[in-house]
Amino acid sequence: MNWKSLNVQYVILGNLRMNPKKNNGRVINTIHRMLAPVYQKYPQKIRLVKTIGTSEKTELYEIKY
Repeated sequence: MNWKSLNVQYVILGNLRMNPKKNNGRVINTIHRMLAPVYQKYPQKIRLVKTIGTSEKTELYEIKY
């Protein structure tokens, strides 16, 4: 997937529970897995914009091309 050609400017990393009834720390991490290699190779290209929540936080990141 080429995010630049799709004009993707922001990515939301939410901590969605695998089991909606329990907060056991297990989350659906598809977007985390997609963004991690980009951040490891180009950390200057991803900027944290906002964090909401504490125990089950959601983070908004800006992608700089």
